[in-house]
Formats: sequence, structure tokens, C-alpha cells
Amino acid sequence: MKTVVAVEISPFFVQDTLQGQRVLGKSGILAMKSTNSEIDTPRNSPLGMPSCHAHVKNIEPEGTAHDHLGSRDSGPTKRTSPRVWPLLVLLVLAGLALRIWYLSERVHAPDFTAPMLDPHLNDYWARAMVTGDWTPPEFAADPQIRSTPYGRPPGYPHVLAAVYRLFGLGYTAPRAVQMALGIVNALLAFFLARALFGNGTGLFAAAFMALYWGFIYSEGELNAPVYLVFLALVFAHALRG
Repeated sequence: MKTVVAVEISPFFVQDTLQGQRVLGKSGILAMKSTNSEIDTPRNSPLGMPSCHAHVKNIEPEGTAHDHLGSRDSGPTKRTSPRVWPLLVLLVLAGLALRIWYLSERVHAPDFTAPMLDPHLNDYWARAMVTGDWTPPEFAADPQIRSTPYGRPPGYPHVLAAVYRLFGLGYTAPRAVQMALGIVNALLAFFLARALFGNGTGLFAAAFMALYWGFIYSEGELNAPVYLVFLALVFAHALRG
């Protein structure tokens, strides 16, 4: 908010006693910033100036009105409808139920304990780091991970190896961990979208992350997307400060 002072001055001649010059003034408007509401100059000023009167007008740009708490940057997250939290809980429970149902069906798939393509390489790499056995699986070429530069990013196999160390070498634990992280991603997306665009957008983001089948499917594979989404959301929150 800016405070503008408008001073109306009638035509006059002023003898400047300090500079010894005559200054010709014309009627006009002099604008300046001030914190006072009204300024009056004496009629008999030392310079012989006629009286002048200043009127103050407070100018406030649109969309910057202050609230009673004095917060100028009141964003969409300042006021939250009581209905938002029950809806968020329902979305989280629905996403969790879908993941439990999908995992209970996924365990019966032939490739659940025999991953193929990229999941196969990640599983072999992680198990070899845990057990120390780098013998390639039967009918599979040796990827020569120990003797050649990384052909793939090594981050996910190391995370998978950590899961195997914590929960054993079964195939259910890493998928359960990834699905739990998928629920965390839904919450992170909610808080990020809510802070930027409001409650409605936050709930939409949470619903998309919790219920979209593509996320649930990728979380059930021994692959990296769920971790990449998690890191992207964490960095987005960090950039907001």
C-alpha cells in the first residue's frame, strides 16, 4: 500500500536566500511519499510562500487487501474447509485398498517371482549385492556388472538391495514398500497442489496419485518410477521453502 501526498501550490516568486536566485514556480501538483495523513505549511513561511495544503490519498493495488491478522501473502492454504480432511482420508484409504487388492492378485502372476527385462536386471543386481553371488541366472547372459561401467543408473538396485537386507529376499516386501511410498506420494502431491492452487486442486492431485492405475501398476514392479516421483515431489516442496 502506498500513501501519496498531493500539494497544490499557487503561482509565486520565491527569493531563495541561500542560493541568491529567483525561482519561478507555476501551479501544479507535487507528489511525494509520506506517512502523515495531512500536511499544512504556515501562511508566513520563511521563504515568503503562500500557504499550501496537502491532501493525502491512500492507494492500494487490487488484490493486496490486508486481512485482520496482517498477513499480506494469504495464500490458498490459509483457510481450509473442514470437509477437506475427511475427503483426503477417504482418498488415502481407497488408494491403500486398491494397492492391497492389486498386490493380493499380483502374487499369483507367473512373473511375480521371475521378473523379466528391467525388473529382472534390477533384481539380479540387488540380490548379488546382498548374497555376494554374481552367477547369472540360467539361460540369461552375464550383464558383467562388476567388470564394466554402469549400463543403467545404479540407484534403484541399491535401494532394492537395502529392502532385501531389511525384509529378506522375498518378492512381496519390495512391492509392499513401493506401494506404501505411493500413498506417501499422494499426500505430498496433495500438500504441494493445495499450497499452490487451493484445496480443490490438492484433492484432485491426491486422487490422481492414489487411484490412477498406472501408478499402482508401476509400484508393483521391481522398477524405479515410484522413487523418482517421490524425489521430484520432495524437491518441489524444497524449492517452495
